[in-house]
Amino acid sequence: MKTVHADADGDDRETLNDEYLVFENTGSTPLDISGWVVTDEGSHEYMVPSGTTIGADETITLHTGTGDDAANDLYWDSGSPVWNNDGDTITVTDQQGNEVLNKAY
Repeated sequence: MKTVHADADGDDRETLNDEYLVFENTGSTPLDISGWVVTDEGSHEYMVPSGTTIGADETITLHTGTGDDAANDLYWDSGSPVWNNDGDTITVTDQQGNEVLNKAY
């Protein structure tokens, strides 16, 4: 996890794409994160689309709002904010359900 930007500029409900997480692959080989699941402490859940890879020493940004997925940007397509401005916990599990990240902020 490189960045947690939970408090979007302005009204969070109107600037959903400014609420985002940045994941970083610090390894020396590409990391296939297809099917990985990102959750918060509540009931929000996002599954990474098939074919999603983070290159070595690269990042990928998961925006809460809507848009077209690209090599370095994914979109949750949530109609409301996901990440609590005053703190939350980000959990990421791989396709087998193994926890690969658990970060409170």
